[in-house]
Amino acid sequence: MFTIHKTFENSQTSVFTVEGAVTDEGLDRWTLELGSLLNRASGHVVLNMDKTRFVSSRAARILNLMKCDRMMLLNEPEIVQNFGGIGSTRHYGSPYGARHTNNHKQSLGSS
Repeated sequence: MFTIHKTFENSQTSVFTVEGAVTDEGLDRWTLELGSLLNRASGHVVLNMDKTRFVSSRAARILNLMKCDRMMLLNEPEIVQNFGGIGSTRHYGSPYGARHTNNHKQSLGSS
């Protein structure tokens, strides 16, 4: 089980800490929480994962699909770092990436 809580916010950035284990059993909630964070925050969203003890490969894939230009990751577990270009600006058709990116064309079609 995981929790996400806000640890800092100003007019440009919101920092959230992810604690616990993000398992396959919590994928629906993981997806909803990430989408909610992106929809609520007006500026950059930073996910601090230093207290995250486990991320399933499916949860890492969801994070990869939802990652956008204004989302940054801190202290991400190795599986997140190594999961197919998680740090890139490509969004592979993510509704969150497409809506929240500055370069709409790049996020929707380039490889």
